[in-house]
Amino acid sequence: MTFALADVLAVLGRLYGPSWAESWDAVGLMTRGPTQPVRRVRMAFYQFGEQASRPGP
Repeated sequence: MTFALADVLAVLGRLYGPSWAESWDAVGLMTRGPTQPVRRVRMAFYQFGEQASRPGP
């Protein structure tokens, strides 16, 4: 199954928007155009200490 990059970014933005970022986080992605086809997505999330137990926004 293939999706447009814009669709993938919209879902990621709803799930993990900038409000999750700390003041020191570099927020944003470098991507190609929004119509670029996407077949796979790999994601990794790292949480440390206090952040791991803190509820989301």
